Amino acid sequence: MEIFNIHNLLYKILELLKHFRQRQRYSKDFSLEAFSDVPPLYYRYLQIEVLFKAFKLKYQNNDLKILNLIEEKIVDDDKLLIDKLNEILSTKTKLNKKIESLNQNELETTFFDLLNYRIEIYELINSQKSILLEGSSTNRRIYTNFIKYELGNNIIAQCELLDDILCSFFNPFSHKITLTELVENYNYPNVDLEKIDFDFYYDSF
Repeated sequence: MEIFNIHNLLYKILELLKHFRQRQRYSKDFSLEAFSDVPPLYYRYLQIEVLFKAFKLKYQNNDLKILNLIEEKIVDDDKLLIDKLNEILSTKTKLNKKIESLNQNELETTFFDLLNYRIEIYELINSQKSILLEGSSTNRRIYTNFIKYELGNNIIAQCELLDDILCSFFNPFSHKITLTELVENYNYPNVDLEKIDFDFYYDSF
């Protein structure tokens, strides 16, 4: 049984932002309406919207830019969030000093700074581009891709702390929901994104 939590929501946001940055020639605006003719973006955005609803993270409308949409979800209880951040830092780092207080503006600035950093990491480790020098062979390409894959896995393992901190901004509590519940209760689009990507970009050439 497939289970979704706040971390899954974060990863879907990272994936959508990566696809949007790489495919801006298909859509300049960042909204569900603008993505209607770009299925890889449309379905990823729709899945994120459904997860926001399922996790009861309210939003204003369907056409907010995703980063603005995220901004609306930062928890209102600053003390609760700071307590959660201190718990994460004390159990997963050697940092001895606790966060005493941060105002709402400081919390939002921290969140977006860390989110943009996480997006950069995500784009780096998910890049499929290889720079081939003159005379490059298939063996060399396989070798370089293997090295990048191994390094990428090591980087992912080191992102657990950053992901936990980012997810705490959405909600300090743990939300979980099954795929079946998402489909039956929230009309979650359980589609094959890889096939949608292939069909769209293949037809675009």
